[in-house]
Amino acid sequence: MKNNHPRNLGFILVGVGLFLIAFGLYGLLRPAEFQSQARITLETLNGSTKAGRTLDDPYWREIEIETIQSDVVLSNVVSRLDLGSVWGNKHYNDQKLSIAETIALLRRHVDVRLVSNTALVDICATSEDPAEAALIANAVAEAYRDWRNGRGRRMMEAGIAELAKQREKVNQQIKNSEDELERLRQELNIPSPEPGIGFSRTNFPVYAEAEKNLAELKDFERLLARKFKIEQGDLLFPYYPQQRIIESAVPALTPDSQQRWLGRTFLIVGLACFGLGITLVLNSRFKSS
Repeated sequence: MKNNHPRNLGFILVGVGLFLIAFGLYGLLRPAEFQSQARITLETLNGSTKAGRTLDDPYWREIEIETIQSDVVLSNVVSRLDLGSVWGNKHYNDQKLSIAETIALLRRHVDVRLVSNTALVDICATSEDPAEAALIANAVAEAYRDWRNGRGRRMMEAGIAELAKQREKVNQQIKNSEDELERLRQELNIPSPEPGIGFSRTNFPVYAEAEKNLAELKDFERLLARKFKIEQGDLLFPYYPQQRIIESAVPALTPDSQQRWLGRTFLIVGLACFGLGITLVLNSRFKSS
């Protein structure tokens, strides 16, 4: 019984070691990623906006960082670069991605960092293609700049009114789609609970297409709702000065080293855990024999 604890610990270390080794090998063997960085400045008027927000106000800076990474800005990047089609053709068998899917994928490629004690913000983008990484970083910086510049109160109020009309129209489309889906469910005798998406596409393609259209409408309505919320928030702090891009991104010449470094680290730690685990298991067996 005394040898059971070291042996059990050994088996745990072997399992952990194998997991870390696999993770490390994945980091070392997957295609290298390149990172490009664009830099913008959060301009103010004499240290503060006309709404009284200052660079020393962490809440104001946090709002700007969140805005850069928000659906409002990233959806404009998706449209500008047509990423739904580009990434769909490249990674998803020529199937165009929805706006929501593309934004979620884009967010994984973008990292926004505030430079400590400054009004500077670094927008970093990663990709297996160095040119694409630079293109994305610049597009995000430009989309944010265009979003913030020229945001007069009258323009924002007009934008909110237009968004309200769009939301009303989309909500009516959602209701119509839900009614159509219910009609098809009864007409086609769709079983309850509903079958999986693969089964529906094969046996009820019309119903599956209607479900897909409804899901896309709901995704679009959620995007409009988030835009509406940010626009309303902007009314509290209007009159932003001109935001400037002070450093455009260029394609990186070498891959991002962090991926390789993490891969090597996990591999070394995994091998150490695996070796220690094997030693404990063998020692416990030797002592018990």
